[in-house]
Amino acid sequence: MDEKRKRAFQRLIVFVALIFCVPMNYGLPCIAAQKRLLPAKWEFSPSFSPDGRNVYVLSKEKQKDGKGYILNSSDFSVISSVDGGLVSEWSFDSKFFATDTEMPPRVAIYAANGGKRLQCGIGYRQQYVWSPIDYRLLCRDENGISIASILPGGSAIIKCQNATNEINWDYPVWSPDGTMVAACASSASEITWYTSIRIWNSKNGQLLKKLDIKPSMRVRSIGAISWTPDGKQFVYTEPGILHVVSSDTMTEVQSFKTENIDAVRFKFSRDGGQIAYDDCQFIRICDLHGMRLISTIPVWEGVWFDWSPDGNYVLATDSNAMAVFDVRSTRCLGYTKVRVGAVTQWEPNGKSIIETGFFTPRYIALNLPPQKTKESIFKGGAVGSPDWQYRLRPKTLEQCYEIFDKRLTPEQLNRFKNTKESELSRYGGGSFVWDNLMGAVYGKWGFNELDKYFQDRGVTDGRGVVGIIIRSYWRHLHAIPVDLEGQIKKEREYWARENCQTLIARLFARGIGSIKDIAEASPNDIDSWEK
Repeated sequence: MDEKRKRAFQRLIVFVALIFCVPMNYGLPCIAAQKRLLPAKWEFSPSFSPDGRNVYVLSKEKQKDGKGYILNSSDFSVISSVDGGLVSEWSFDSKFFATDTEMPPRVAIYAANGGKRLQCGIGYRQQYVWSPIDYRLLCRDENGISIASILPGGSAIIKCQNATNEINWDYPVWSPDGTMVAACASSASEITWYTSIRIWNSKNGQLLKKLDIKPSMRVRSIGAISWTPDGKQFVYTEPGILHVVSSDTMTEVQSFKTENIDAVRFKFSRDGGQIAYDDCQFIRICDLHGMRLISTIPVWEGVWFDWSPDGNYVLATDSNAMAVFDVRSTRCLGYTKVRVGAVTQWEPNGKSIIETGFFTPRYIALNLPPQKTKESIFKGGAVGSPDWQYRLRPKTLEQCYEIFDKRLTPEQLNRFKNTKESELSRYGGGSFVWDNLMGAVYGKWGFNELDKYFQDRGVTDGRGVVGIIIRSYWRHLHAIPVDLEGQIKKEREYWARENCQTLIARLFARGIGSIKDIAEASPNDIDSWEK
């Protein structure tokens, strides 16, 4: 073939490649290349389908196009774009997912393959969970607990018996076989919360069982509820204790006491054979079949934790670092720093950790299985464990003062001291921390001992504890009487008023009372209003 014919033949090959979108090594773009949305353009935490093949994400460009995206989790190619929100729940078989739309606020059901929206007819719900066996949603909203069956062209709603809007509802869950549902009910009188666990028949909403929990001063004292993966037992937690009861009789089978001030958190291993729960500065691993403790992992108070997909490792994350531990040996396999406010999760294949939050997500690759003891499990990470075991655990206000004095620079101390007392909530104690000057110090403390001290005196909200510590230190610097008892009294009165207003607001929703009644309500009004 002469040179002229050779060049003509090459041009023909390139032309055919462009038409049929066959990637060639000519440096030319593929006209019909599939769009990809890489993690650098994601916003908030991704939601993976149960089979791990697809992932739902929001894009940073969402404000421009109003879309969420269903991606192929292996290469992040876009399968479809949808009108979705922050919350999303995948169906048991990964064929559908539910998400909340913004305008108008509703629950939208989409087919994962193609993104077609189903006409489900479900209005706004505060929380919803798919059935483990079929296409039903367990919903929690301002009207109580209900079950929605997703049908072609619409939905059928079943109201759960005695699950009305007169009570606060949390933690809606399904039984593993899909025949029952449960939720936690709570109501308040002054500063006392009354809590119960209720279980219904998922077919007709009939109330089957009720387990009353002892009254507590803590808001929603139950931490979480769930059936065990085999359905034979039921687990719920309170501050300092994890209960395992028979799912048939609701009588206690076993309980595990902890040093926690807050309700115990727990996670089942993927195979359902083990349960991990937090115990102050430890994660305990328990065998569900023998109900015995099999290992203890040293961590830090309040760390978030989760099992690896294969059940061999536990990921633990606090505000500064995340670490991976071997379940059997409890050895820390390495750690790496995280950004403040980070949310971490395992990639479904277990090969990396995904760090998300109010910033650009990143995939952190893992060296699995770990080959060398001197090599961190995190590629580019550190060997050993974080400095969790060396953190400070003050027990008194005076110890808090000493730590602030040592950790704050003269410039920082002067800035804090010159803040008006009425503006101290910017450093903590309110709904938001606007200035992390003090939080950079107390954010690394263990609060268990301090929480115990204040809980015994009626202050049960963590924000209240931080607020009292900050205000007391400010008064200490200004040589003003701290008046600890006065601060505690004010904090208790605040939460008593909040609880009272919540109850009266619910009555107002039923047409009883007025906005003025809510604004002026005091704890003494509760009994008369309930009557």
